[in-house]
Amino acid sequence: MIYLKNVNTPHWLLVSEQLNDGSGLDLLRDCKRFPINHRTLLLINRQGKSSLRIARRLNVDAILNERSVEQRSGALINALTSMKQGKHYEDPSLLEGERILARENAKVLSERQLEILALVAEGRSNRQIADQLNISVNTARDHCSEILTRLDVSNRASAVSAALRLGLIP
Repeated sequence: MIYLKNVNTPHWLLVSEQLNDGSGLDLLRDCKRFPINHRTLLLINRQGKSSLRIARRLNVDAILNERSVEQRSGALINALTSMKQGKHYEDPSLLEGERILARENAKVLSERQLEILALVAEGRSNRQIADQLNISVNTARDHCSEILTRLDVSNRASAVSAALRLGLIP
């Protein structure tokens, strides 16, 4: 870590999510604070949305499923090529896992919640949603809050982004 603080040129960092002496995500978080913009590649070895979400928030350049590397799927080459071109890369197997989890969560979204989610995507306020669906503003607000919880996001824009990515709304 001290070495990275003192270098004047960017380096490429390949970090595993779980390290012997701590979290790879914590290491990446610290590295992103340096004035030099080090390029970062994270190997995720636990399936779950939280690690992927944290890596996205940290603006990690490439995120790979460790199993993809073990299976020699070509994901590592694709990630390194993308990084060399200045692009971001997310392992398709991680995205598929995220879609499966989201589909399971989507099954718990009611038809009404999907209808409200579509209206949120159109930029409608709780008042506008309530007026259109003939429900109270409080009911519209409660549905929106539950949608955020079930999609595991913190705001309406993230809910719409997740819904589009998961095919919940057209």
